[in-house]
Amino acid sequence: MPYRIALIDNEPAFLSRLVHLVQQITKQQSFPCTVHCFTSSFAIDALTYDAYLLDIEMEGMDGIRLAQEIRRKGSQSSILFVSGVEERVFEALRVQPLRFIRKSHLTEELPEALSALRNKLDEDNKNRLTVTTNRETIHLPVSSILYVEGENKIQHIVTKDMRHTVYLTMGYFEDKLVSKGFFRIQRSYLVNMDAVICIKKGEAILRDGTHLPISREKYAETRKRLEEVIFG
Repeated sequence: MPYRIALIDNEPAFLSRLVHLVQQITKQQSFPCTVHCFTSSFAIDALTYDAYLLDIEMEGMDGIRLAQEIRRKGSQSSILFVSGVEERVFEALRVQPLRFIRKSHLTEELPEALSALRNKLDEDNKNRLTVTTNRETIHLPVSSILYVEGENKIQHIVTKDMRHTVYLTMGYFEDKLVSKGFFRIQRSYLVNMDAVICIKKGEAILRDGTHLPISREKYAETRKRLEEVIFG
């Protein structure tokens, strides 16, 4: 499946040039992606892209504010700024962009930035879970998932900031996540053992303060798994 990249710049002429260059370079690099372009942050149809190339100075919500909104919604998608406003580079660093590309050095800096983006997306793809909710397809870094809570064929994927509901079985998530350090501590809970800070009175206590019940038959194995995480 190709990666989805959003390009946002309020100057149509520059946006057209950027689209052409991105398509040309990604073809040369055998970088599988589709490019979606927008002239306004308000025109973007959804915050579900794998990467964003953002101008900083735009009418309405500028690129930094849009990046903050992307992060606020829990997305860890890669952000690259493509801007002529070099004095705002330190402000831009607050949202942890992958690259800051100067418009005045576009042809020199864009190829390296896209190569770095491809490498990061490929690496992230190995360690993320892709599921479809009733509203959208989401890509979650496995490390961000605290636990999966089951209700028959409805499962809730819980992260620090979000709760996503999907119509899949718990068995599906066991197949995807057990090899990545998750353990089913009870019929209704599949837990990221990296998120467990201790076990107390038959409960697993997570780093966000959540208490989850451990079934009697899974208690000894849960303790063993936690010791393996702590002591290696």
